[in-house]
Amino acid sequence: MAGHDPNHIFSVPEKAEYEIAFPIVTGYHQSGSFEVSVDWGQVAKVTIDPMRIPQLVELTPLTTPDGALAAYGPGEKPVLSLKDWRSLFRDQQVAFRLAREVCVRWQADNGATAVPMQQLFPRVALAAKRFLAEKLDRKGDSQPCDVLLVGEYMQASIGALIDAVKKGASTSDAEVAIIPQGASGRGSTLCVDFHTPKPIYPVNRCHLNAMVADTKTWEQSAAFIIDTHPGVLRWVKNDRIGFFIQYRRRGLPLKYFPDFIAVTDKGNNLIIEIKGQSNDDADIKSKAAQRWIKAVSQLGSHGLWHYLFVTDPGSLGLHINNYTKSAWHQDDFSLI
Repeated sequence: MAGHDPNHIFSVPEKAEYEIAFPIVTGYHQSGSFEVSVDWGQVAKVTIDPMRIPQLVELTPLTTPDGALAAYGPGEKPVLSLKDWRSLFRDQQVAFRLAREVCVRWQADNGATAVPMQQLFPRVALAAKRFLAEKLDRKGDSQPCDVLLVGEYMQASIGALIDAVKKGASTSDAEVAIIPQGASGRGSTLCVDFHTPKPIYPVNRCHLNAMVADTKTWEQSAAFIIDTHPGVLRWVKNDRIGFFIQYRRRGLPLKYFPDFIAVTDKGNNLIIEIKGQSNDDADIKSKAAQRWIKAVSQLGSHGLWHYLFVTDPGSLGLHINNYTKSAWHQDDFSLI
């Protein structure tokens, strides 16, 4: 029949021992205290490209140092050259503008009573200052205040800080994952059933009958290493099995679909991502995955999870060795 997808992918009942199950995380909550802290390891970087910065700036509440336009009437908004506009700002003011936006968003997400504003703002302002100094990758002659000029840079900066602002500074006070009760909180390879026009690739220690091979050759070699690694009990490529990690980019809620899930002979659940290089987007996803594995592992009822980000597929076997009893050796695969 014309247009029919030729390859059928499905879970094989006889291979039930290779089933992969995973929790569906809908959010996070803090267990306990109302201290505010910033988890600095969670702050993603933002790259500023001078080519995207306008040379003329129309003054708006967002682009004035104090956020107000009291000096100007309801008529035309004044326009300044980029140089003159930059001269209005001290870094401290940029940090305050950023902190204010972060606090507004944070309270919208968590409820105004979660942490009183007078407690939240000073901590966030300090974090915003450090963010501008350490996490802005400023290309060319770009300045910290340029963040206020391009909406997506502002949203990315707010998002990076929001993800890192935590209620709970004490170590006992960890973030835990919110997982719905029953079927809506559990995903599995049990019900996978779809057709694909893409080529397929044989698999052994996988619940499915085959793996869909995308055009990227690294994916086949990575799958081969995972499938033959002596310390991997079972695995699956994350393709239409329902596994995702929520994250925000530039203020938008999105879903991240990592490449593979594997379970090792040490009882570790591995989320594996293979990327040729790390960029801002990979950084944000990686931070979201780190948050996910910590918050799920913290619950204790869904096993121990780890996130493995690999830029060189050839070294994947060695990286997996860190989570297994039985080791993979490069020499065994010299023919690949």
